[in-house]
Formats: sequence, C-alpha cells, structure tokens
Amino acid sequence: MNNDYNVGVYIRLSKEDSDKSLNRESESIKNQRKLIYNYLKENKLNLYKEYVDDGYTGTNFDRPGFNSLIKDIQDGKINMIITKDLSRLGRDYIKTGYYVEEYFPMKKVRYVSLLDGVDTYKNTNNNDIAPFKALFNDMVSKDTSKKIKSILKTKKERGLFLGSRAPYGYKKDPLNKNKLIIDEKTSKIVKKIFKLSLDGKSNQAIAEHLNKQGVSSPSNSEWSSSSVYNILNNKEYTGCLVSNVWTSISYKNKTRIKRSQSEWIIIHNTHEKIIDKKIFDLIKKKKNQKRKKTFKMKENLLLDGKIYCEDCGSKMGISYLKNRGYYVLNCNKYKKNAKKCFSHYIKYKDLENRFLEYIDTKEKLEDYKVYVNSNRKLRIVQIIDE
Repeated sequence: MNNDYNVGVYIRLSKEDSDKSLNRESESIKNQRKLIYNYLKENKLNLYKEYVDDGYTGTNFDRPGFNSLIKDIQDGKINMIITKDLSRLGRDYIKTGYYVEEYFPMKKVRYVSLLDGVDTYKNTNNNDIAPFKALFNDMVSKDTSKKIKSILKTKKERGLFLGSRAPYGYKKDPLNKNKLIIDEKTSKIVKKIFKLSLDGKSNQAIAEHLNKQGVSSPSNSEWSSSSVYNILNNKEYTGCLVSNVWTSISYKNKTRIKRSQSEWIIIHNTHEKIIDKKIFDLIKKKKNQKRKKTFKMKENLLLDGKIYCEDCGSKMGISYLKNRGYYVLNCNKYKKNAKKCFSHYIKYKDLENRFLEYIDTKEKLEDYKVYVNSNRKLRIVQIIDE
C-alpha cells in the first residue's frame, strides 16, 4: 500500500551538471523537484523529507544530504527513496550498485529512479539493466571531467584569471572577472614587503612589523613568516599568470597534488605588475643564498629530536649559522608566528653541556627529554617505561 511508505526524496546537482556549456540545464534542482513531486502526487505517496546536495559531485558519496538520508534509513524513518535518475544517486558505478542492489534491499527500502524506470519493488527488465546504466553514468562523469579540464586549460593558455579570489594586492576587474587590476590599498603593502625584504629583513621580522602596524593579512588574521613567504614567492606580482600548478588524483579522488614545474602554465604580461621582475628575481636569489649559508647537514647531535619548548610544547628547531660557526635553537611555533610563542634563541652547545652536567653519562639518551623555557632555563625529564 502506498500509505505504508515514508518517502525520502533525494536531489543532487554538481557544478559540472549545472554547467550550461555542457548542456546540463535539465538537471537543475528545480526540474528534479518538479518531476519527483508530480510522481508523489500521482501515486499518493507520503513525503517524509527532502534531501538536497547542491554543488556536490556524484563521484563520491560523502555528501551531507546523502549522509542525512542514510542516517534516517538506519533510524527507520524512511523506507522508500526517489531520485530523478540513477546519476542523481551517484556516478560511481560500484558504490551506486552497492546501494541499489545490496544496501537498500537489506534495509527493506524501496528505491525508484524515475527516468530510468527502475523500481526495486517491481521485477522489471529496467532493474536488470540498472548496473549498466550506473556504469554508463560513471563513464559520462569521467568524460565530463576530461572536457572541463580541457576547457580550463584552454582558458589558462589564453591568460585568463580563473581563481575565485584575486591575489593579495589585486582585485578582479568589475568589467571582466578573468582579468586582474591593481588594488591601490593592498598593493602598497605588497610593495612594502618586497622593500623590507630587499633591505635584508627576514620573513619573520617583516611579519612582526606588519602586525605592529595593524595591517590585515590576506587571510584577515595576523601575518606570519609563511604568509610573507607566499607574497615574496608569488610570481604573479611581476605581471604574469601562473596556473596549472595543482591537479587532482582522479575524477573520483579530488585530493590535490602539485604538478612538476614543467607542467605549469605561465603567461606573461596579462596584467599590470606591482613588482619589477628584476627586484623579484634579486630577492629570490638573496633568499636562496641565505638559505645555503644557514643550511648544513646536521652532525650527529646528541640531543637532536629531544628538545622541546616549555611554553608551548612544540619541538625546538636546530639550525646552523655558518657566519658564526655554531648551531642554535629556537621554538618552531615561534618561527612560524611570533604571536604564538616566545623567542628561545640559545646556542645548542651550551644546552648540551648543561644537559651532560646533569646526567653525567651518554648512555640511554632516548630515555630523556629536554624542555627549554623563554628564560633559557632547562627542565630535564626522564622517561621511565611502566
């Protein structure tokens, strides 16, 4: 009996489906809802709840609306599901097949796909060919992914800006969203950062200076050495667009991975520059030279990996100062953001000597941890196995 069913209506629309250039207008939320609700009315079915995932791909099933639907199935609140077609349920043919052929029957849930003619309550040929339709939907998704990547690559090669947000120092041209124009306010900050770096200031020192001046960072939080680093290494300030840097593992797995530089697309003179290329290259050269001077393969240091910040608990970093000829320690958290901790600058050799005075042996060093506070006082902890 139809009044025995509590129906969950599931509607999904991904960005790919809503792309008018790929003729996906019929997939709209509005059209899906209209088709399903007409079916509910004609068959006098009781609607329990509507579940919507707007902007979610069908190549995986980790979607808030779908997760909510599954929870209500487990709680016994719904025993029938209706979608416009199988592709709305999902485009991964393996998982779609699992839900239609295993999970829903196991939970005694009737599934109806309107345009495919699939109804697990009835024994029809359409049910038999459902796995093949699911496979076809998967292939369509893969093909769509290839087409979109091809379209985007063509746009990148034309020098069009495709980012959702303009780089700090720029804004999108109100007359052309694919073109960058200079933001008069923030571009001055970019120029200041490059000038301070050219004057020999470290990234951390620049970050502290900007924070004292109350300057907002690109993320509207405090500046850190990493946010300054990102500014100084953004080639787009020289008037070019850099794209095709990141990609995903596959059309199903959207985990981002970085491409090799040989695959990057760099188009010059796409917008007005903020920084002259000679200055950009000079700063990068200076930074690389400084990095080479301060870098040295760590010797077999006695306490390497055993020194921690007393104030925040993070590990202390050990670096070699070639111009001074010795190793120094500092809190890793402080180096990233001076607001998060305190400077613990201390010579490594001094700390090691004080440690050896305490334990008077070099045996079983793995049993010890050393904590250093902002006043350079040590606390040595022996780890005893229970």
